[in-house]
Amino acid sequence: MSQPVNLVSRLLAVSLLIVLDLRIAPIATAQETCITDRGRIQTANIIDVSASGHLVASLQRGGWDTRPAVRIARLGAHGAVEVGNWKPVWGVADIELVAKTAYVTADGGLFVLDLSDPFNPAEVSFIDLIDSQYLTVDSERAFVATTGVGGNGWFDVIDIADPTATQRLGGIYWARPDPVKYAVDAAGDLVVIADQQGLLVLDVGDPINPVELGRWNHSEARDVVLIGDDSVVTSAAWAHPGQFGVTVVDLSDPNDPTSVGWWTAPSEVLSVAEYGGAVAVGTDSDGVYLLDIEDPAAPRQIDHRDNLEVSIETLATAWPTMATSSLASGVAVLGLHRSCIPPRGPTSRVDP
Repeated sequence: MSQPVNLVSRLLAVSLLIVLDLRIAPIATAQETCITDRGRIQTANIIDVSASGHLVASLQRGGWDTRPAVRIARLGAHGAVEVGNWKPVWGVADIELVAKTAYVTADGGLFVLDLSDPFNPAEVSFIDLIDSQYLTVDSERAFVATTGVGGNGWFDVIDIADPTATQRLGGIYWARPDPVKYAVDAAGDLVVIADQQGLLVLDVGDPINPVELGRWNHSEARDVVLIGDDSVVTSAAWAHPGQFGVTVVDLSDPNDPTSVGWWTAPSEVLSVAEYGGAVAVGTDSDGVYLLDIEDPAAPRQIDHRDNLEVSIETLATAWPTMATSSLASGVAVLGLHRSCIPPRGPTSRVDP
C-alpha cells in the first residue's frame, strides 16, 4: 500500500480549487446565466463525450445500420464542427481526451488514438482487456473498470506513459457477486468507483497490486468526481428517500469515507464534473447546475442553465469548455459568458 498522502498537500490542493471557484464573477444583471451555448451537434445514439482544448470527442453507439464510432469535432468561431471519425468493430464504451490524445474503451480493450490531425484520427496502440467499460486517466496511468454485470468485475491499471506502447501493470478481479459499476475517477493514488451500492475507494500506489481501502455504502451512485484528494462529489439516484441530488463525501480517511454534505436536485442527477473549482451537475430534465463546495457541508448553487431540453446523461469539462451528451439529441458544447470568466489560475485540470 502507498504511503499516506501528506495532509498539508491535500489541503492545499482543495484550497486551490476553492480559490478558483470564488473568483467566478457575479452574474451580470443583463444575463440570466453565465453558461452560454458554443454549438450543438445533432447526432443520435451518443453515449459519452469528452473535451480537451479545441477538441470535443463523442461516442456513437452502433445500430442495425451503422457501425459504432468515435466522432471528432473542432471548436471555432462558428461553433462545433465535426471533422473526423474513427470506427471500431463491435462497440464503444468510454472516452477520455488528454491534449491531442484520446483513450477509448472499445471492442473489449483500450485503444489510444492520436488526434494531432483531427480529420484523420490514427490508432497508435491497443491493449486487450476483459470487457473494458469505464475509464479515467492521469499523466501516466489509465484505470479501467468493467460494469460487473453478471456478478463479477475487473479493474485494470494500464501504463500510458508512452501512448504508443501501453501495457497492463496490474489490477483486481472480484471473483464474487459485486455491485454493478457506473463510473470511475482518480486523484493521486486514490481511485473511486461509483456503483450500485455507493462508492468503492482503491489505493493504486502499487499499480501491480491495487488495494481496496474503504466503501461508502449508501444508495446507487451514478457518477463520481474527485476534487483534490480530500473530497469526492458523487451524484446519487436516491441519496435520500424520495430525493435526487449530489452528496459530498470526505476522503481524508479513505478507509472510512464519510458523507458531509448534500445538495438536493429537482430531477435525477446523471453526471458530475469539476469545472474551474466548482462542480458541474447534469440532470435528467432540468439542465446543468454549478455548485460551490467551499463549505462541503453546505453545497451552494451558483449558476443554472435550464433550457438545454435534453437529458444530460454525460458531462465533460476542459476549462472553460463544457460538453454534454444525450442519447436522443447528441452533443451540446457550452462555455462561460466573457463577463463571468475569472483570470486563469493554475489548476491540474486545465487542458491546453
